[in-house]
Amino acid sequence: MNTTDISTSNLVIPGLGLKDSYSKTFHAPAQPFVRLMLNLRKLRFGLLSLLNMAGLYTCVYTLLYYCYGHPCMPWLQIASEKYYLYNIYVLAPSILLAWLLSILIVHLTGRVLSGKANFKCTLATFALSIGVASWENLIHDYVTSFLGAMSVINVQEHEHLLNSPTIW
Repeated sequence: MNTTDISTSNLVIPGLGLKDSYSKTFHAPAQPFVRLMLNLRKLRFGLLSLLNMAGLYTCVYTLLYYCYGHPCMPWLQIASEKYYLYNIYVLAPSILLAWLLSILIVHLTGRVLSGKANFKCTLATFALSIGVASWENLIHDYVTSFLGAMSVINVQEHEHLLNSPTIW
């Protein structure tokens, strides 16, 4: 099968679940993306990856709000004690909007440059990419917010230490 057949394929490939896509992306990155493009459920798996990340980050912000976390240097002009409360409600919709906007820009740019990508393939690829790339920060954020909620660490002090200058 050549590459032009990928976007029009009607295959449902068994074994391409969210867990398989995530784990294989870390040690054989090309394979899950090629398999994703060959699958009829590509949009479902990409969207599940993105929503999984958005849901877990919503949990992080819920825990941070619960344990009275305050960002050291908030990006928005919101009271620091309410910052994570707003994030609980705004994060998932903003992730979805940013995902769609980035895809529209890339897809339209590709069309202008004579690209022939399928829009569903672009949607799925970006969603899986964002979902997988977010794990690097998500693990740390989830662990620290959970430890803060359990009163093992002081999240305000932890946030301050992360944003303080060091000798390195």
